[in-house]
Amino acid sequence: MKVLVVSFDKSLVKGIKEVLKDYEVIDVKNGEEAVNTVQSADVIIYDAISGSISEEDINKMYQSKFKTAKYIVLVDDLFPVDMNNITVKKKVKLAREEAIANIKQALLEEPVQEVETSFQVPDTELELEVPSFKQQEEATSYTPEANKKRVLIVSFDSTLTDTIKAALGADFEITNIKNPKDAIEKASQADIVVFDTISGMMAQKTLVEMSQKEELAQKHYILLTDDLFTIDVDKINLPNKYPFSREAELAKAIEKIKELAKAETPTYEVSDEVIGLLDELFKEQKIEQPLQELELESFPLELPQEPKQEIIPESPTIEKTPEMKEVDIEKLLKEHLKDVLSEKLIESVLTSAVREMSIDSLIERVIRDQVEKQLSAINLADIIREEASKALRERLRELIT
Repeated sequence: MKVLVVSFDKSLVKGIKEVLKDYEVIDVKNGEEAVNTVQSADVIIYDAISGSISEEDINKMYQSKFKTAKYIVLVDDLFPVDMNNITVKKKVKLAREEAIANIKQALLEEPVQEVETSFQVPDTELELEVPSFKQQEEATSYTPEANKKRVLIVSFDSTLTDTIKAALGADFEITNIKNPKDAIEKASQADIVVFDTISGMMAQKTLVEMSQKEELAQKHYILLTDDLFTIDVDKINLPNKYPFSREAELAKAIEKIKELAKAETPTYEVSDEVIGLLDELFKEQKIEQPLQELELESFPLELPQEPKQEIIPESPTIEKTPEMKEVDIEKLLKEHLKDVLSEKLIESVLTSAVREMSIDSLIERVIRDQVEKQLSAINLADIIREEASKALRERLRELIT
């Protein structure tokens, strides 16, 4: 009997090999390696420590090559696996902690024969579809509100997901996906991404790919890290990332989500003083213009009359009066100044100017003036005379004694 063990836990693989030393045992790290390197197997012992990801991996193995094999699925309470999601016909469920002790018995156990149901998986490629934001909204008859933040939770831990959903409540539009690979597609529709990194290197690889996409890199990421399946957060080039321990700091992570949702993009407006100066400027222009018109009316120009000619009527045109032109110019100028003369821009320009100023010479001059002022008030001759007298008296005292 040829046994294929799929697990990255070296100690577990070693223990199974010792128990099954009478069998031909081959081990690989994952289903993809099994499909690419192993030709056949009678029994596949699969360590399903990745939860729903393991379900997908087993299904791909089954569809790609190992359709006649018996599958022994090692499960753990921390990483729940739904055996109904595994489309394998011959399968046995075994607790991971009891694997080494009971693996021989599991080899002989009659596998469960699945009855064909209406759920059919294509033979070419298994694709587990996850409802999109739009599909979920239609399914729940939910109409999104403009002020609600959309949160995407990437985790196959249903307990963790339910905890976050309950804490955030109805103030958020929440979507959950189990497979980290789907996060790249779904994150574009979210404002905040909560990423459970318990899948270890797979999670890190996905986050690195997301950081390389411009539309995803600027989003806010709550990274839930795990001590057992660690990732290098520093290698993930996401400017808005916030790592928290998924076990010890989940409450802090939820508070951070709420804080990010409340944060608004600051807007900068032109101050009342700037608008006041503009008003004064236009008032002066309004006064000057009528005066000019009056001067022209006081000295009308009489042009010599020319013989009347037949005028061909043209299409009527509307010529703007000085008042209309004045209002248009004022409006356009104010709108333009609101864009360019914001308090933030003025502050930025002044800050840059101050930074570029060289104040070394100013400081040096002030210090020199103060030193000279203090020195001028000191009578150096008296000080020297007094100190010299003290030194002389001390020297005489030493000679006498």
